[in-house]
Amino acid sequence: MQPSNKSVMVGTLEFIFEGLLFIFVTFYFGWISKTWYYMQIPTVTFGVIGIIFLILQPESPKYLVSIKKYDEARRSFNKIAKVNGKAGNIADSFVFPKEEAHGNSFLEHVAEESDQDSKNQNAIESTNVKELCRNARTRSNLTFSSVIWCALIVNYYIVAFYLKYFPGNIF
Repeated sequence: MQPSNKSVMVGTLEFIFEGLLFIFVTFYFGWISKTWYYMQIPTVTFGVIGIIFLILQPESPKYLVSIKKYDEARRSFNKIAKVNGKAGNIADSFVFPKEEAHGNSFLEHVAEESDQDSKNQNAIESTNVKELCRNARTRSNLTFSSVIWCALIVNYYIVAFYLKYFPGNIF
């Protein structure tokens, strides 16, 4: 839900705040209080706020166009435009390439290219592990991701099952 050039920054910040939350909770239970009720209040509050925003959020126009629900996509674009301070009917005149492709050779060509792009995307998604390992960058990403995943799983089992047997303060 953000521009693609900002997605890495937003994702990184989300993971940083998630990590800081775990550290805060550890300090809270270790030195401030053992009462968990106070930790549930913001959790439930943010959960309710998230549900409300989820209900109010329009469906993705990209998804609606991909399943050929053009009128709903226009309504979704209009809702987004209204939130962004534009006219509420700005998307009523939008014409999507696949919608008007019949009888117009240029638009048929655009629709065919779009179909070919989606087929190419499906072909890319159906690659096997051997093809992934041929590319050096993909191979290194896969290797590092696997190592990080293994470390996380080991840490999960250590924390979840063995930490209670260590002497001293659990926090």
